[in-house]
Amino acid sequence: MLIYSAGGRMCAIVTAEARIPLEDGSGGADRRNYTERSAALFHSLNSYAGTYAVDGSTITHTVLVASNPAWIGTQQVRQVQCENDVLTVDATITLAGKAATKVRLTWRRVE
Repeated sequence: MLIYSAGGRMCAIVTAEARIPLEDGSGGADRRNYTERSAALFHSLNSYAGTYAVDGSTITHTVLVASNPAWIGTQQVRQVQCENDVLTVDATITLAGKAATKVRLTWRRVE
């Protein structure tokens, strides 16, 4: 989910498919492999929110809150292309101790 407001705020939430919940729906938690399943949930989610500014085909997100606290206060720069109701976002993500990763996300507008 990607949301941009007319007032300059944004929110992005990306999750992997087929995530397995910690709880079984009855309010109880299965404690078997709880730590491993918690880690898998954390690693299959990326989300952040803040403000944005557009300059041509570049959009800069200033992160105010994030699933990864290391991103708070950073600027995430993305290259964007919009055609009809499809927004393509290209980014190079660099995490501490990891090689840079290029990602492309394609978003379709919904109302």
